[in-house]
Amino acid sequence: MFRNDIDTAAGTGAIRSGPIDTQALAGRIFRLPDPQYALGEVERRYGDRAEAIDRRDGLTMAFGDWRFTLRPTEERALSLAVESQHGHAAVERRSAEMAGLLASC
Repeated sequence: MFRNDIDTAAGTGAIRSGPIDTQALAGRIFRLPDPQYALGEVERRYGDRAEAIDRRDGLTMAFGDWRFTLRPTEERALSLAVESQHGHAAVERRSAEMAGLLASC
């Protein structure tokens, strides 16, 4: 798990947005006909495996050694940020996986 990610003291399980110990970060923008539908599809796909889910600013899901954030933009698009503790190759793999899912939305 990312260090200091989960706000357990407040009892919410919310993912903190502060700095984490990552080795790689990548971001992309996806233009979609219905960004809210895409957020729901992503949550259905990954929700049962996530260690934490935060819906306060789009959708952030944290897993053992990686996490992603999808945020709606004003241009009917989603901004994707993927972070991993295992370097650039892991980020690229997770980003490609997410891109495939978003392309089907």
